[in-house]
Amino acid sequence: MCAANAPVCGDGNVCGSEACEIDADCGGGLVCTGCQCVNPPACTSGIVLEKPKQKLRASPFNMSLKGEAVIPKPWVDVDPPANGVRIVIDAVDGAGGLDVTLPGGPAWSINNAGNQWTYTDTTGALGGITKVTIKDRSAQDDGRLRIAVRGRGGSLVLPPAASVRTAVVFGATAECAGLVWNGPGEPKPRCDGDASRLRCR
Repeated sequence: MCAANAPVCGDGNVCGSEACEIDADCGGGLVCTGCQCVNPPACTSGIVLEKPKQKLRASPFNMSLKGEAVIPKPWVDVDPPANGVRIVIDAVDGAGGLDVTLPGGPAWSINNAGNQWTYTDTTGALGGITKVTIKDRSAQDDGRLRIAVRGRGGSLVLPPAASVRTAVVFGATAECAGLVWNGPGEPKPRCDGDASRLRCR
């Protein structure tokens, strides 16, 4: 039962500004984090997406994403031509964004050195994604991967600038990197923009 005291997250009572205490208190596929109902994260490895840059336009849809991450070796499923990748740009809470899984297959190619994989689909059939380049930079920093993504066509509902989250799943579930961007006017990395355009860096 709620009392006059300040709400205490984790005491089993949903009080004051709390929205939940457990996942069952949330609906619509949301999960309870910090006593607030949020979208379940695509990446829970704790690995941060480094050197991030991201641009999104709602209509006509246009996007670019760049970043790096160190995925500890030995890799389990990091092999894009065989296993593909997943790219998620969404909101911590609320609607908007994209969640695209690019499967392994003939859309992927590998360079002669065997350290760079490229996905190409000029039609953007999967979520509007037209090109992804992933480079294995382990020669400089063991396990480091660099990714660049481009997409266009159609339209997209953008997540709110104050609640943007980005994740890339390179292989197995734990072989991922993510980032919750700060909101407009906050320290970098942050997102600025509105419902038509977002620029995050």
